[in-house]
Order: sequence, then structure tokens, then C-alpha cells
Amino acid sequence: MNNVIRPICMPKTVADFDRIRPNVSGEIIGWGKYSIDHPSYILLHGRTTIVSNAQCLGRLHSLGRTYSHIGQIVSWFRLTDTMFCAGSTYGSTSYTCKGDSGGPFMLQGNNGKYYVQGVVSFGFTRTECGRSLAYTGYTMIDPEIAQWIERTSDLE
Repeated sequence: MNNVIRPICMPKTVADFDRIRPNVSGEIIGWGKYSIDHPSYILLHGRTTIVSNAQCLGRLHSLGRTYSHIGQIVSWFRLTDTMFCAGSTYGSTSYTCKGDSGGPFMLQGNNGKYYVQGVVSFGFTRTECGRSLAYTGYTMIDPEIAQWIERTSDLE
């Protein structure tokens, strides 16, 4: 560990878990592609904002009318209570792409420490990595998942 690479905190309190809500901006990092043909050889960092599930699904339905591969999915796709979406407006370069799955969505607590609040799970665009067309879906680190991570990784 050093001043750039350090452990991240797990959410534990009700206040920690309640940070996930629309209009909250968080940080993402990953080794994913930064454009459709260019993998990253350095760890990339960006900021993105949580959107409501209704906004996320609305954007997907809108894209489904334009892109057939998305349209085939949105008819049956649902967001559960342990999922959230985040993203920016079209053209933003702060976006996840292929290779970022499993990376953290982080929020800074009032104590100045960073907490992993979500994990990159899915995206719906297969074009223009590095420029958002739809929101990224995240698996929320809820109390049950946090306990499982701590139990299986021997964290204290």
C-alpha cells in the first residue's frame, strides 16, 4: 500500500448504506477500454452520478427504439432493490466499458474515507466506449452483501 493504493472501507452503518440515492456523485475506477478499440494499460478514474431507477429504465426504453440489441432486452429487464444506475450525459468521457466489470463505485464519507457502495455490473451499449449512451448498472453493496464479503474474505 502507498499514498495512491490503499484499502477501501466497507459500508457498515445505516448512514453508510443510505448514501446510494439519485443525484449523488461517486467515483469509478477500472482497467476497461477507453474507446472501442483501445484497452487501458493504466488504471482509469472518473466521476459519475446516480440516477433514479425510473430515469435509468426510461433511457433504456428510449434507446431500445433506436438500437435493436437494446430493444430485445428492455422488454423483460427489471432493476431490483439491490441494483442502481449511474452515468452522465451523452458525450461524457467518465464512463465504464468492457473490462470495468467488478470495479468499484465509491463514495466519500463524512470522515474523509472512501466506501465501496457498488460494483460495476452491466451496460447496454456496444458502441462508443468512453462516451455514454445509457447508464451503467451496479450491484449495490447492501448489508447482506457486505457481511458476505467480510465473512468470505476474513476482513476485520
